[in-house]
Amino acid sequence: MIAAPSPALSLDEAVRRLASVGPSVWARSPQPGSGRVINFLGAQPTAIETGEDLARLTEAWSRARAAWGDGAVAGVPVAFGYLSYDLGARLVKGRYAPQEPSGWPGFSFRFFDAVLALPDDGPGTLFAVDAAAADRLLAALATPAGMVPASLRGPLRGRWPEASHLAGIARVKAYLAAGDTYQVNLARELEAPLAEAGTTTGLALALALFEQAPAPFAFWWSPDEQGRGLVGNSPERFLHVSPQGTVMTCPIKGTRRRTAGLAASADPAARELTRSEKDRAEHDMIVDLERNDLGRVCQTGSVRVVQHAELLHLPTVHHLVSTVEGQLRAPAAESFEDLLGATFPGGSITGAPKRRAMEIISELEPRARGPYTGATGWLGAAGDLDLAIAIRTALVEQDVLRLWVGGGIVMDSEPAAELAETAIKAQAFASLWQPSA
Repeated sequence: MIAAPSPALSLDEAVRRLASVGPSVWARSPQPGSGRVINFLGAQPTAIETGEDLARLTEAWSRARAAWGDGAVAGVPVAFGYLSYDLGARLVKGRYAPQEPSGWPGFSFRFFDAVLALPDDGPGTLFAVDAAAADRLLAALATPAGMVPASLRGPLRGRWPEASHLAGIARVKAYLAAGDTYQVNLARELEAPLAEAGTTTGLALALALFEQAPAPFAFWWSPDEQGRGLVGNSPERFLHVSPQGTVMTCPIKGTRRRTAGLAASADPAARELTRSEKDRAEHDMIVDLERNDLGRVCQTGSVRVVQHAELLHLPTVHHLVSTVEGQLRAPAAESFEDLLGATFPGGSITGAPKRRAMEIISELEPRARGPYTGATGWLGAAGDLDLAIAIRTALVEQDVLRLWVGGGIVMDSEPAAELAETAIKAQAFASLWQPSA
């Protein structure tokens, strides 16, 4: 593996240039313990692994790691991609109701022989398997950026009436009262028309979204041959695994709209969130679920909560977030299927108990979720990985943008308040629609 200084380009310019040469990806990745955030970019993948069989993905990751060599360092991605929530529904065996198919595969990962790392706070680095791969990426970065289509051509609208979501919440509460489950994360689907379909459809939206409401795990996946792309703005880490096998998950549960014009420390909405018994109970339920999930693949006694119910401040919302860590019994790159089998999909976007919550979701949500509430992120050359929960993540399907928004329903949930919370979570995307005068 070689490392060299990156060209002097802004993030915006680098993303646009790589998008103009073919399939590309952009993934933000906060570095645990340092506070740094690195933007990883790749273009012109050497291989693409798409399907339902995780064994094939694990084998492809192994081949890529071998190509990058034994000298690979931590934090260098070799593949970027997504895992669909629907894949999780196959990992968690249950009695699921039939839904309208999502039209997305269980996973898709693009493999690269060169990647660009652009930190928010300093010069970037180009990593490559060899000089030829580095030269190809440099040539792509020297390509003038093409025109990027306009973003939304209309406002986000619910695919089904709001009354349907309210009825779903009522049905969840009936299941809760009957003792079927303790919490269910129910979502509703919004959609909006996009500019003409193409390889850069949604890119302008991704860049504008990042400028107006940057999130820790922003993600851009250029549309594939079927016109399927992703615009991600997730605040939530699903799994981070170090080369030494330390695994971390950071569930989010608890949300308040941020008060415009106020610093986070002065916002009464943030203080109210920390004092809410309902939100704390809902949060603790999911933290316990995540501890149990990690316990299935971690060394006995190694799983612990290292940060609990801390405030996360974003441009439009406040969240409660915890961090749960453990030490894997086997390296992630060798036991990827077992790791996902124990943890995927993340408990914060299913509910608890996980299996029963997922069965109820399939009954009440008309369409399968696809990548929404699955995971997006990267697999590393050193056997490390970083995956985010795919919330605040829109699906590009040809010339249509689809966005799901939801929340955890518990016995104390007020249906009208839960519906309002979905609007809060869609706010960053919805604000990008500017009707002409």
